[in-house]
Amino acid sequence: VIDIEVKEDLSISEEFVVDASIGELEEEVVVAQVDEDLKTLIDTTLTTFGEDNIPALDSRMIDMTNSDDMKYFVGVESIEGLQSIAASEPMMTSVAFSLVTMKFDTADNANAAIEVLNNNAPTQKWVCVVPDDVKVVTAKDVYVIMLMGPNNLISEFEAIKY
Repeated sequence: VIDIEVKEDLSISEEFVVDASIGELEEEVVVAQVDEDLKTLIDTTLTTFGEDNIPALDSRMIDMTNSDDMKYFVGVESIEGLQSIAASEPMMTSVAFSLVTMKFDTADNANAAIEVLNNNAPTQKWVCVVPDDVKVVTAKDVYVIMLMGPNNLISEFEAIKY
């Protein structure tokens, strides 16, 4: 029998840490530090959609040094000036949905990323479905938000003022 402890109220705002007492690690290692601005952009977007219109989502920071994660979430291994990235996707659903927020070092790099993301969005990552559309926008100068999903959510997304 395996006891599983269920933690209530886990959210993207928590810092994820590897415990040094497990495995070969000799010290505590911070795996991902949450960017609160990226979390706010995700929360603002998801609140606009409403719980009834989106599947249950897993929101987390993405490791920019992992080329597989980068290709999975944004379609390319790296983007000039990218400082942090977070994603919110369902663990399992029949609807293609992906919300990715990114922070860049400059507004110029954020604007340049829009074309890269539009040309490389990983719309074929789902086995049985594809998103109706992909929309990439800038927010607050150095942030970029990419949404892949159904047309009704894309329309609502286009109306959000960040």
